Amino acid sequence: MAITDVIPADEEELPAAGEATPEEEPSPLDKLRAWAEMPNIADQLSEDVLSELGARVIAEFQIDDDSRSDWKTEAKMAMDAILQKAEPKNYPFEGASNIKFPVLTEAVLQFGARTYPAVVPGDKVVKSKIVGPDPYGLKQARGERVSTHMSYQLLKQMDGWESDMDTMVHQMPGVGHAFKKTYRDGRGKVCSVMRPAMNVVVHQGTRDLKTVPRITDIIDDLYPYQIDSRIRSGIFIKFDYGAANPGQTRADGTASGSAGDIDAPHIFLEQHRYEDLDGDELREPWIITVHKDTGKVVRVVAGFDIEKAEVAEDGTIIDLPRENYFTGFPFLPDPNGGYYGIGFGRLLRAIGEGVNTALNQIIDAAHLQNAGGGFIGSGLNVKKSTQRVEMNKWTNVPVAGMKIREAIVPHDFRGPSPVLFQVLGLLLEAAKGIASVQDVMTGEAKAQTMQPTTLLALIEQGLKVYTSIIKRLFRQLAVEFARIFELNKRYPDEEEYAEVIDWEPPQSLVAAMQQFQQAQQQYPQMVEQALAQGQQPPPEPQPPFPPQVAQHLQQPTMQGDYDTLNCDIVPVADPSQVTDMQKMAKAQLIRETAVEAPQVIDPAAAYRRVYQAAQIEDIDQLIKPQSGPDPMMLANAEAEVQKKRAGAMKDLALADKAAVETEEIAQRTAVSHAQVASGQMDNDAALTAETTRLQNNKSEREMALKERQQESAEKQAKAQARGEAA
Repeated sequence: MAITDVIPADEEELPAAGEATPEEEPSPLDKLRAWAEMPNIADQLSEDVLSELGARVIAEFQIDDDSRSDWKTEAKMAMDAILQKAEPKNYPFEGASNIKFPVLTEAVLQFGARTYPAVVPGDKVVKSKIVGPDPYGLKQARGERVSTHMSYQLLKQMDGWESDMDTMVHQMPGVGHAFKKTYRDGRGKVCSVMRPAMNVVVHQGTRDLKTVPRITDIIDDLYPYQIDSRIRSGIFIKFDYGAANPGQTRADGTASGSAGDIDAPHIFLEQHRYEDLDGDELREPWIITVHKDTGKVVRVVAGFDIEKAEVAEDGTIIDLPRENYFTGFPFLPDPNGGYYGIGFGRLLRAIGEGVNTALNQIIDAAHLQNAGGGFIGSGLNVKKSTQRVEMNKWTNVPVAGMKIREAIVPHDFRGPSPVLFQVLGLLLEAAKGIASVQDVMTGEAKAQTMQPTTLLALIEQGLKVYTSIIKRLFRQLAVEFARIFELNKRYPDEEEYAEVIDWEPPQSLVAAMQQFQQAQQQYPQMVEQALAQGQQPPPEPQPPFPPQVAQHLQQPTMQGDYDTLNCDIVPVADPSQVTDMQKMAKAQLIRETAVEAPQVIDPAAAYRRVYQAAQIEDIDQLIKPQSGPDPMMLANAEAEVQKKRAGAMKDLALADKAAVETEEIAQRTAVSHAQVASGQMDNDAALTAETTRLQNNKSEREMALKERQQESAEKQAKAQARGEAA
């Protein structure tokens, strides 16, 4: 009998014949979990929803872009000054001088030249900072492996990371800001690319990228063939993008294409924003990509990690944090509180304009003085209206000399004023102070004749501004590295990790473990030999190191190395030591101290520091190996000492036991003599009792010896099992 036969139901509630029973509506969390696994959910949304999303993305992008209009103007002027763009100038006369003195260019080049080798000092870009005690070196070993792997990712696996850093350290000081975008690409590989500040748009009133409601990345270099590839792969939905607008410009103001160019790039807006797409009245983080010309939404993808969702007991989503793709690199904080930083372009603009004005006035004054000119009286009658001076040529004129001198009045151009030279020098010194471009930093000073302490003091004084900027750069690099660390932790690639770190167990530990296992195998024979000779058996072999050290012999895994809270990733460079001169001066100071006090500082280590600062290769081939005790010999000696100590303790215990037994025998003998003397026991009975007691003692000793042998065998088996496990 069917349930409906027993419990009447409304006809509207029952499915019609042949109609499927409606499925239960998935919860918002399940819906978001399914959407998070899709490369594009735009085809899951209606056309009306997509149209509204596209309109909001473009409108709010324009709001954010307008809020930073003053910063954009300053940034464009800075780029023009760096490139020394000159325009024709017709004041104070036509064709007047309009030279752009390279104050800003020199500042940017000097900053990039010092910063690039500090950020990328070699093949170790990342190092691990160990937090907490590490008595057995396990954290240090894990940190070295993580450092090796992440440095390999940045320098070898990520196409263009190093060149992006080169571009960034030259672009950031000019415009004042730069961005890095860290994510996983379609191949599942971690990427971290530089994005110009002109292309990443946030509201100027933003305080933190983690809390800003939207971030827009202007993708202005996507060509038609790349768009077609994304449509075919499902990254973009199918849409008619048409021909690129020939009048559109890139984010930096340059033209993106020419009229009639069918392969001109298109501009897309990739906006990281919050939208309620599942209808639960909670706005979730999404990444929405819009074609700027048509306003068409071409992609919608999750901008969150569903595993980090905060869910109430009833299944309601309380919070869903956004994945932070972007890391901002401000050159100097904006004193007005704006998000975008300021660079040398803004700091040196007024001084640069003053330098250009003074320099051009000097050149114009010299030009006028050299070119000459003046007035000619009407009474002077010569055949030509203009006479030009030519080398080694004299011109005849039908006029007396006195009349020529009286008729011609030259202009009195006095030439460049010495005051202008003084003003120019004053402005240049002020510019160098702001840009930290001192003689000692540019190599113009004779640093070779200076004492190391004097040189360090001059360098430190010349790097006051620069040091604060470089520390800010390294702080943001740590944020970028932490993002890469998190992605590696979430998506481990064990095969690649094993190949990169090329792990081998420490040979000293392997040798010690092999020696321990060999001693375990020989121990039963040594015990038998000792018992056969009537001697005490030797102490059983003990593991050469604590169980924690044995972890060094286990094959490391990427998931195990990255899954820790005690490994903080920081840049390898030292912000207070960013120039070769600093490194060399400090190394020389250490060497001099080692020469004066070799009993305090190791001379070999001091010379190693000097060679490292000078970037000398194969240092180990230059420095003689230091003679010292063999670690294995030390371990064996320590084991022998422990063995002798244990034997001495056992002998002492046996001596104490023998003394106690002797005292007991004496006491019992005295009692027996007393009993014989009193008539309570005759001599035969006393002799029988003493013989019985001695036989019992012998049996007890034999039983104790067997128990010790059995206990020793059990300990040996356990030690062998531990050794095999290690």
